[in-house]
Parts: sequence; structure tokens; C-alpha cells
Amino acid sequence: MNEEYDPKNIEEDIRLFWRENEIKDKERKRNKGHKKFFLLDGPPYLTGNPHLGHMLNKVVKDTVLRFKRMEGYDVWDQAGFDAHGLPNEVKTEEKLGIEKKTDIGQKISVEKFIEECRERAVSSKDVWKDVMERLGVWQDFDDPYITFHNTYIESEWWFIKQAAEKDMIYRKKRPMYWCPRCMTSLSQNEISDEYKTIEDPSIFVKFPRRDKDNEYFLIWTTTPWTLPGNVAILLNPDFRYARVKTDEGVLIMANDLVEEVMDKVGIEDYKILNTIDGASLQGKEYDHPLREEVPMHEELDDSMNVHRILNSSSLVTLEQGTGCVHTAPGHGEEDYDATRNYELDVFSPVNDAGNFTEEGGKYTGMYIHDADEQILEDLKKKNYLLGHSTIEHEYPHCWRCKTKIIQRATSQWYIDVSRLKFEMLEKNEDVKWIPGKIRKRFENWLEKGRDWCISRQRFWGVPIPIWICDNCSEREVLGSFGELEERIGELPDDFDPHKPYADDWEWDCSCGGTMTRTEDLLDVWCDSGCAPFASMHYPFEEEPFSSLKPMDFIVEGSDQVAKWFYYLMFCSVLAFDEAPSKEVLMHAFVLDEEGKAMSKSIGNVIEPEEIMEKMGVDIPRFWILENSPLWENPKVDLEEIKNEGYKIFSVYWNTAQFLEKYRDGNIEKPDELREEDRWILSRLEKMVDEVKEGYENKHFHLSCRSWRDFVLEDLSRWYVKSTRSRARKGDAAALWTLKECIKKSTLVIAPVVPYITEKVYRDILKVSEESVHGCNFPETDKDRIDEDLEDRMELTRDIVNQVFSIREEQGRKLRWPVKKAVVSTDQQVKKEIKYMERLIKDMGNLKELVFGEVETKLTVKPDYSNLGPKFKGDAEVVADTIEGLSQSEIEELKKSGGLEKDGFKISKEDVKFSRSTSESISGKDFGKGKVFLDMELTPELKEEAVISELTRDIQLARKEEGLHVKDKMKLFLDGNKNKVLSRWKDKLRERLMVSDIVVGEMDHTKGSFEYESWDIEYGFEVTG
Repeated sequence: MNEEYDPKNIEEDIRLFWRENEIKDKERKRNKGHKKFFLLDGPPYLTGNPHLGHMLNKVVKDTVLRFKRMEGYDVWDQAGFDAHGLPNEVKTEEKLGIEKKTDIGQKISVEKFIEECRERAVSSKDVWKDVMERLGVWQDFDDPYITFHNTYIESEWWFIKQAAEKDMIYRKKRPMYWCPRCMTSLSQNEISDEYKTIEDPSIFVKFPRRDKDNEYFLIWTTTPWTLPGNVAILLNPDFRYARVKTDEGVLIMANDLVEEVMDKVGIEDYKILNTIDGASLQGKEYDHPLREEVPMHEELDDSMNVHRILNSSSLVTLEQGTGCVHTAPGHGEEDYDATRNYELDVFSPVNDAGNFTEEGGKYTGMYIHDADEQILEDLKKKNYLLGHSTIEHEYPHCWRCKTKIIQRATSQWYIDVSRLKFEMLEKNEDVKWIPGKIRKRFENWLEKGRDWCISRQRFWGVPIPIWICDNCSEREVLGSFGELEERIGELPDDFDPHKPYADDWEWDCSCGGTMTRTEDLLDVWCDSGCAPFASMHYPFEEEPFSSLKPMDFIVEGSDQVAKWFYYLMFCSVLAFDEAPSKEVLMHAFVLDEEGKAMSKSIGNVIEPEEIMEKMGVDIPRFWILENSPLWENPKVDLEEIKNEGYKIFSVYWNTAQFLEKYRDGNIEKPDELREEDRWILSRLEKMVDEVKEGYENKHFHLSCRSWRDFVLEDLSRWYVKSTRSRARKGDAAALWTLKECIKKSTLVIAPVVPYITEKVYRDILKVSEESVHGCNFPETDKDRIDEDLEDRMELTRDIVNQVFSIREEQGRKLRWPVKKAVVSTDQQVKKEIKYMERLIKDMGNLKELVFGEVETKLTVKPDYSNLGPKFKGDAEVVADTIEGLSQSEIEELKKSGGLEKDGFKISKEDVKFSRSTSESISGKDFGKGKVFLDMELTPELKEEAVISELTRDIQLARKEEGLHVKDKMKLFLDGNKNKVLSRWKDKLRERLMVSDIVVGEMDHTKGSFEYESWDIEYGFEVTG
């Protein structure tokens, strides 16, 4: 065994042991056929190396799986990886130098691009496996599920067919979040965490009223590029609107906003002509301010309700703007929803790349944001631009390429979420959410969830299994590759369901037309939502999914409340009419030491390899779980983590070493145990209970803190210290109790810190099981718990701590004995402490412990706040007089309330009374009384103290020589205190655990000891 705790050496040794003995495989298979536990791995992407967030996530999962194995469960621990979608495509585009989506199919073939995506999808698989193996994560990385596997895709097709058979799939043109760089639709969920503060134009625009000359509806917008798509203006029917006369014409706006708007556009001279109800303006027409620039608006004039004032109580507020809302249903979801009753045209003159189409007239071909400046110039020339400034606001960006997204009307495939909203809320009632407050957040998301746009316009993903006839528009949804084979013939051995091959699968429709697959791909969140069953190829393989579902536990980051957790719930309720998981844990994100999110652009990212290289694996694993509740953002300070973790595990390691040092062979349970033995066993069982409860409730911080406090405070700083001399003598009760504590404390923390616990279990405890990770989780022995004993020991520790405190204040080392301690308390406490008298003396190094009162004397000090006003110039003289009062005079002053001295009448108000002990006695309060120490250092006590210093000096020298306690050794002592040394021979032999001591002879000098008049040389001779 190594003397010092060295995490890297321990981990290298244990990794070799695991590998050579196939421990991981053995333990993963150990409970086959037992009760099942299903943890699904939320799949990360393999397009890059694991980061600190993955490290946190995997440590949580591994801890849960290890704990459940120790409880006897047959756990489902398959690792999983996402492969499809934008994350992979964007990285592949960067590698290939592709600047825009249209390059795919032109500069590079679709087939070649997808092949590159496939290779990238698993490019980091070996790195992931190596990092996780070093991290001690025992998930199945040899056979992970990967979302591009054919079996996985076939299960997704089955799911889509289930939705179709329930008549929940439809296609519709409506505005969607759209990334012009990636040229694909995005869901609300994908942009919910991707808002950034940007600066945009803030403009006020006049829309000419048709029935009145020089009169305008005044609107405000921060997106000038949407003005070409304007088809209506919304007013609130419940608001009063003012007609405001200005040099710019008569402006119509909400009456309550007139002053604010006039201030923003810089108009001081204005007059409110009259006010009217918003409802009375319904149907009024206006001319589009860009009518000439966008000729399409002349055609739109003939469409129902276009270029008219419409009413909306929900969309029009007084929070900002003018109360007249510019409406472009082709570029805003809210605009679209608010105008459906009016059957407005969904006009969207913007293409997939974010450029204006020919319908955009003058702006054709211009990128929408680049067109802002031209639009403003045109409005200004026509005197329609009333005000122009900029505004900072939150604006959504693409979750992968970080481009500013837009909203544009496009035809997409949807699944009707509203049909299952009530069922999802109902099923969620049976799910345990950790922390509990997340339940409401999730339910809020369920309640406002919109229909799911499942289509994406990309290349690398699951092809939507929907075929449409080009003649009769008949639609057919396939739910398996078998159904596809029935349509197009036998599938090849190297069958690949991805693009571009999927685009070639056609067959004849009964009408004579051709059934052609829609070109779109499934939203990658469909991959994620189908993971529980698709990872096991259900329903094409009934088992193991049928026996496992629903999942017992899932855990992911806080961003997944509206993403993975949501889609899992929807897919499970649709396919199986049940919640996907019994228990859901949401963890937070790791921040740097200043509380900032980690970002490569900021340069504050910390890689797992960096952490493991700096401090090993067990320390960061423990920190992840102990630092704070998992749902609170932890701040990473590497030095603090290393130092604190090293301190904790050094104590645990040294405590285990202490047992190894003094035990001799197997230790049998003794017939009798002392008070301190029974106390530590009581504390041990409570700790086991608390750790288990924390694991079960996923309050890992409580589990780890309970274990830490037990090891640091109860076991090491109290029990080991209190039994050190017993252990040195080979006391069976002390050694057996210590072994029991180390064994159980090792077992309970093994799921968190797998390396050091394996080392202690294998090399110190030396028990029969091959690995600590093959053991059952220890049961709590309730019979050992003794609350009364714990109360007595708590009182004892309180007294001893005050003894330590007095010693520290008086500069008296613990190795130096103290003459006497006096405990002043009531009879009940005295009775309780009496059981612990021996322990208090041993721990405090006290020669005597008595109960009673310490003699004190009454003292006084001048009260200057009273002396000054009373005696004025004589105040200092009176103060000196008070300082010189005798004990009898002080007693008289206290009793009578006053006395005359040196011509001054002194009253008790002129002094402050207190009581003090003699100079050699110091006292401290404890919870139920006071303890005093008589610090007088007699010659006998000093002699004993110096012998203790000599003992320590010899022990350090022996350690430096590489000698161990169990080495048989003769000690030689010689110097100017041989007579004293001879008196202490037996005590020295006992303390130093040597076979013999020879005083007055020196074989060969190993060291010397000097203290005041002491001058001693010593040497060793190893005898066996």
C-alpha cells in the first residue's frame, strides 16, 4: 500500500485490475434475470469530444446505475448517440468549405455529403469511449444505440404511421421559425434558449388612409424587412384612438400613447382633433406605403380583407408601439393566428435563403436584413418614415449556426399536439420530477405546446415516410421497411434508408399517377422522442422493450424540459398511452469560477481530460455530486475542487491505512464493545441510511455530505483519535469496529468514487468478493442505533472541543498533558458525562477530571462613562483608586453599594464587576455548563510532555527511514537524561511499538533530540 494518497497511481492500478480481470463486464452481467431497472441515455452528439457538461451528466447516470446494481437490479445501461440533424450537417459543411445549402448537390453530390455526415457522426466514438472508461463510467459503449442505424429509423417510421392512423398528421402553410443559413424550419423549442441581445432599427411608418387625404395610420416596427409582406393593420376594438393633427398630417394612434409616441418621433407641436373607438375603424382601407416598390400589393387589393383595418383584442396592447400593429401573417406566428378569422392571404415574398423573391418587387434577390436600409430610404423619400432610431432587444438565433432566424410562411408537415394535450398533463401527474418545482414548468410547456412541425428541409436525417400521388394527391404512410419492400421490390443487402436513395423510391398509384416521397426529413427531435423504443427496434423486436417500459429514470440538463423531456412525453403518450418515465431529474449547467457559462469564444471552457489530469477521477466525481443540488449551477474552481477533494480522500485513505497498520490478520467480532465503539457504529448506521435515502431521492449532495461528515468528523477526527492507543495495543474491539466502519463507508460511497473504494476494498479490507462493485449495498442495522448514546457523545465532544479551544488559546499542545479539568454543570448532565469520563481524559490529555465549581474572586474595573461626568478632573485619580481596591473592599462595595476611599465616595455605579479564576485556570462554556482547565505545568507534567515530543521525533525519523509499525525493531537511546529515559522505558516501548529499548548504549545514530536541557541521540536496529 502507498503511504500517501495519490489518486493517479490508485486509478492506474485499478484500471489495470479492472481490465485484466474483466470486472466491468462481470458486474454488468451479474444481475441478469433479476428485477429490471431501465435508464435511458439521453443521446449526445458524437460530432465532438465530451465536455464538462457531459462529464456531469455521465457521472450522475453512472452513480445511479452502480447503486441499482448494488441493490441487485438488472440494469439497462446502453449508451446512446445522436447522429442526424443540423449539428452534424453544420460541422460537415465547415469541413467541406460549403458556404450555403445550395452548394450541396452542385459543388458536392448529396450522396458524398451524406457519407461525410455519416463518418462524422461516429468520428469521436473512440474518444468518447476512452474518456468515459477513464471517468469510470460503466455504461455500454461497445454496443451503443445510434440514431442513424436502420433498425432505429424503422422504429421511427412505425411511430409516424401510428400518428397517421390516428389522423394526427397534416400539411399546412403557415409561418415558421426559419434559419436562412441552414435553410430549414426550426421549432419553438429549438430557439427557446437561443435569444441574444442585438441592435435593430426602430421605425415609425405612416400608412395612408384611403378615405381621407393626408391622414395616416401610424405603426411601429423593428423589422422593416417584413413591411413588403404587410397585408393588414390591427387595432384593439376596446381602445380609444386619437386623430392627432401635426405638420406630418393627421396621425391615428392609441389615445393613451399619444404623448409617448410624439416624444419618440420628436414632434412638439400637435393637437388631438378627436378620439374614436377602435371598433369603429374596423374595415377602413389604407394604401400600402411600398405599393409602387412591391407591385404584388396591387393584386392583393382584390383579396379578402387585405389592406384593411382589422380588430384584435389579444395582439394589440399599450405596452409599446402606437396601438396600430403592422400585420404580416407570412412572417409572424402571432400575426397568423390573430388573423385566421379574417381569412387573410399568407403573403411571404422571401425564399429559403432569406432573400426576397420576385414577389418582393424592387427588393428581389436582396437578403432581408440587407434590404432594411433600402426600405428605409424608400419610405423616407415618400415621406412615410416618421421616426427612425435603433433599439436593443432579445432576438432568436439558430441553435446550431447562430444565424438570426426569421419567420416565413412555408408548407410543412405537422402532428396535431392539441389532441394529446390533456392526456400528457394527466400522465405527467404520475411522474416524479426532481426538483419538484420543475413539474409546473413542464406542465406550463405542455399547456402552451403548439402542433409539432416534424418536417425539415435538410439532407442528413430520417426521411419522412410519406408518399403522395402526383395525380390524385392520394397520401400513403409506410410504417416499416417490409411495407416499402412490398411497394418497390426486394431491398438490397446494403439497403440505406437515407437520402439520396429514399428520394428514388416510387411506385404506381391505382389512379395511374406516381407515388413520390415528400422530400422532407423528420425533425431530429423525433429521433430523440422515439429513443426508448427505437433504440431497441420495437415493435419489430418485442423484447426487451416490452419488459422494460416505462423507463425508471432519466436525467438531462435544464434546457431539455422543453425539448427531450417534452418529446419523450408526446411520443410515449401517442404510441403507448403512458408517460415515458417514472422519474425525471433535471440538472443544471456547469459555470466557471466567476459564474459565467462556459464558451469557447470566451476561452473559459474546461475539458474533462484537463480535470482528470490535474486531480484524477474520484475527486471531480465526488465534487459534481456533493458540491450542490444537481439542479443548481455549480461554479468550477479547479484549485478549490482539488484541495478540498484531496483533503477529504486523504483522510479516508489515511484512516484505512491506520487499520492496515495495526491489525494483524483477520479480526473477529469481540464479545464486548466500549461506549465509543457502540457510538461510532450507531453513527455509521445512520450514515448508511442517509446515503441510501439520498441516492433513492436523487439528492446526491446529501448522500455525499453525510458520508463526508461521517468520515471526517465522526470516524477520523473523533473515533480514530479516541481509540489510537487501543489500536496500537491490538485491541480487538477497536480494530473490529474500525474495520466495520471502513467497510460500510467504502461500500456506500463506491457508486460515487469507484477507484479509491476499489483500492481500499481490495488491498486493505481484503474481503472475499472480487470487486467492491460486485457487492450488495449494505443494509442498515437498526439495532445498532442508540440515540441516548449519541446524545451523550455529542455532549462529550462539546466538552472536549472546549478543552481544545482553551489549549489553543493558552498555547498548550495536545501532546502536553494538563493537570486537571473541572466541569461545572447540573446533576443530570454530570450523570451523563460520568459514562464518558475516561474518554474525555484521553481525548483532552487530562491527568484528572472532576465535577464541581471553580473558586473565583470578585474583581472590578473603573466605568469611565460614569467617572468622567461625576469626578471630572479627578476621574483618573479615582480610576487608580478603584484599581487598587483590596478583595475585602470590593466585596464591601458589592454588598453595600458604596464606600469611601482616599477622600472619594465611590458607588457601585462607578465600577464594572466580574469574576475571574486564578491565573493558571481558564474556562469555556459548553452547551450545558462550563469547563475549566488548570494549566499549571508541574515538573512531572513537563517531563511527560518532553517524552511525548521525543516520541514524535523518533516516529518521524522511523518513517523517513522507511520503517513500518509492524517491523520488529530495537531502539537505542543515549544522552544526558538516561535516568529519566530508564523510568519511561516501558511507556516508550508501548507508544513506539518496539520490541526492546536499550538506554545508555548506541549502535548507530539515526537522529538526535534537543529540547531545553535535554540532549538525546537515538538509533534503530531492525530485528525481524
